[in-house]
Amino acid sequence: MRRALLITSLAMAGVTGFAQEREDRTLLSAEQMNAIINEASGERAMHHVLELVPYQFVRPPSEYQGHFRESEVLARLAKEYGFSNVAIEDYPTGQTWQPTVGELWMTTPRPEKIYDLHDIPEAVASTNATADITGELVSVGQGTAAEFEGKDVKGKFVLSLAPSGLGGVYQRAIAAGAIGALGISAIGAGDRAVDYPDQIVSTNVSAQPGTAAWALSPKKARTLETLLSRGQKVTIHSIITSEQVPTSRRSSTPKSRATAARRRKSRSAAISSRATSSRGPTTTTRAAR
Repeated sequence: MRRALLITSLAMAGVTGFAQEREDRTLLSAEQMNAIINEASGERAMHHVLELVPYQFVRPPSEYQGHFRESEVLARLAKEYGFSNVAIEDYPTGQTWQPTVGELWMTTPRPEKIYDLHDIPEAVASTNATADITGELVSVGQGTAAEFEGKDVKGKFVLSLAPSGLGGVYQRAIAAGAIGALGISAIGAGDRAVDYPDQIVSTNVSAQPGTAAWALSPKKARTLETLLSRGQKVTIHSIITSEQVPTSRRSSTPKSRATAARRRKSRSAAISSRATSSRGPTTTTRAAR
């Protein structure tokens, strides 16, 4: 009996000990953990991101001739955090297209600017083609091959309500004689396509000269579809100007550690960021001790 009671008591003690075990099971002491917590700053990390890419912007062609703004910012931060001999290294990778002008207008039944590159950069899907074109808008439903059958789209723009696949719709439209395609580029298919009615997922379409492809939000696409379903004539005017620019991967790396790195201004172990500015190639910058 005593043996049974002893085993039971030991079992209960084990359960109690397990329940009271500390959650922060680390190799560091509480004092060391508190020291790290007191110096860590999520706000400062967010400030770094906002300095790198405060908003989606259109990178000017002149920036491709020098250093990207993200590299310049991170190089400056590296110096401020105590690194010396910071250098930005460029690795040429070829050429790309950079749009500088992008306007999508509806001219009938009423004049209305639908999108502007400098407001919503993601709206311009055909970043490689320069064109100033006008044409009537024709709905092609989900943009499938079957829905193109029997429709006269020659010299016109087509409107697709498919939540994705703008590139395929564009190819079918151009093959049928259209001059451009407008289509939804949403976050997911089905119900998710309307969860974010004003959002556009970035997409690229390699367009032929004299044509255009625009990505629409679900809300904007359905507004145009409503006008067409009422029997109104919708005319679209697209203006896109794009330039070829050199591309390269740029990294900002400190060559040596500064003696001032020990100063109290920052005890961060590393600065590392990967940021993509709209309508520009990915820029990777890193500064680590």
